[in-house]
Amino acid sequence: MPGLSFREFLAFEKTVEFPSYDLENLLKQHVSISSEISATVKILPMFEKYLHKGYYPFYKSVYEGYDFRIQEVIRQIIESDLPAIEEIQYITISKIKKMLMILAEKVPHTPKMVDLYKELETNREHGLKMLYALERGGLLALLTSQVKSYRSFSRPDKIYLNNTNLMYSLSSHSDIGTVRETFFYNQLNVNNEVLMPPKGDFFVNRKYLFEIGGRSKTFEQIKDIPNSYLAVDGIETGHHNRIPLWLFGLLY
Repeated sequence: MPGLSFREFLAFEKTVEFPSYDLENLLKQHVSISSEISATVKILPMFEKYLHKGYYPFYKSVYEGYDFRIQEVIRQIIESDLPAIEEIQYITISKIKKMLMILAEKVPHTPKMVDLYKELETNREHGLKMLYALERGGLLALLTSQVKSYRSFSRPDKIYLNNTNLMYSLSSHSDIGTVRETFFYNQLNVNNEVLMPPKGDFFVNRKYLFEIGGRSKTFEQIKDIPNSYLAVDGIETGHHNRIPLWLFGLLY
């Protein structure tokens, strides 16, 4: 079950309530939607707050101890939840914890899996099982160029932490570009198919190509590609195929 979307966070904060949008309508109506919301609330400070502390509903009750609570959730998932649904031995639990800590400092990680397996003293089969177990536990997000099959594990093309709150809790340095990509992937991946394209950052529903970036981001990398869009951080409203990043938090 996913955590709070940015839309749900706004409602949870009693800031403003808006309906969710499917991706098609969001792309068509993004100017009017973002203009209406921006006229109601100072959206960028709320978005920044959500990226740090807002994905897990318990943030309100333990705000000062939020990072510690996230650590407890991670421990619960790895030590109790995963063994309940997977055949996991104690030594594997220890390796899964180590894997998560290694990857938290490297995301987004285009894995040299042999090096990772060597560091964990494991083999390809068990390494991939651990990766996919962490994804099913809601701790990692694995991006592939093909639709994933949990019956036949394959090496992911890119590895992210599941959400931006995990990034800020687990990583000593959270790169803003990675934060932006993590947010987009996390919000889109709930109700849409998201794949890694040859160009750009994300290919959604086998139709839409997205590049993620800040205010200065241009179409240079994806120019002349049909149905291509920029998801831009730091802006309240967009125009044409240039869309505010925060707006993709209204999809569920």
